Amino acid sequence: TQIFAYRSDAPAPAEEVPMACPNCHSGVRVFPFRDRFSWIASCVKCGLRYVTPQPSDEELMEIYSDTYYCGFGFTAEFPSSYREMKQIGCARLLSFAETFVSPGSLVDVGSALGDMLLVASQRGWKATGIERNSYAVACANELLPSATLHGSLESVNLPAASADLVTCLDVIEHLREPSRAFLRVF
Repeated sequence: TQIFAYRSDAPAPAEEVPMACPNCHSGVRVFPFRDRFSWIASCVKCGLRYVTPQPSDEELMEIYSDTYYCGFGFTAEFPSSYREMKQIGCARLLSFAETFVSPGSLVDVGSALGDMLLVASQRGWKATGIERNSYAVACANELLPSATLHGSLESVNLPAASADLVTCLDVIEHLREPSRAFLRVF
């Protein structure tokens, strides 16, 4: 395993600009999957695994297109297997959370196709989702009308302390600066 140190005053190789950890900003990282996934770095200090270099906003729009969820088995014509799997997982997570907090208001950041919102509402939660992918927002709002807001944690204005429970399932790996985003949650 090779360790790379990043100093902001050091020149970057022409083919890539070194990137510090988006969570703790350490410049010491390893590439644990260099042979197969050379773009995945692992921070030695906090353990976060992240993509480097980060894709541009334009590249992200291509990645998270209308077909993004097809790779996970979701199609609008036959959503049942995907939804069943997701909803079982969401129910298990909510059962655990409910040992600490009674149903009240829930905000699901990165709510995807709305499965957590549906399960939460069936369990007595007032559920709101935040999702960047417009296709996912449309699918989620078909499942639970008007429950999902289009935008990011930073762009959607929810009142302070507006949630008894915040969920962020399969989200942290998609954030450019996770620690900053989670400071907004708390």
